[in-house]
Amino acid sequence: MCFGAATHTMMDNGSPAHRDFQVYDVGQYGGSMLDLPNLLAFQVDMEEHTRQESRQPTQQEMNQMVDEMRLRFYEVYGDELYQRAVPDEERDRTAERLGQRGTQGMLYSRPPQ
Repeated sequence: MCFGAATHTMMDNGSPAHRDFQVYDVGQYGGSMLDLPNLLAFQVDMEEHTRQESRQPTQQEMNQMVDEMRLRFYEVYGDELYQRAVPDEERDRTAERLGQRGTQGMLYSRPPQ
């Protein structure tokens, strides 16, 4: 459960509403949220935020999110638990995609040929 909570930020980073670790700051409206203009601006912004997050992630976004989470799982829990948690074929796919992004030699179910 704690690992899942800790990876929430990585999952959010795959969302178009949070990509590149965009920060959502209620304080950006200034003044009090009881002021009608601030409240209306907040409502409009929240509707846009909800719209951006309502679509399903693309396959590329999903792969990036899954790969990052698997890499962090590997780093935290080690090779033995990673091998038990992720099937060989999935480990190889993740390792291949991570390798294309510069992470080499980790996560393969067996060394690449």
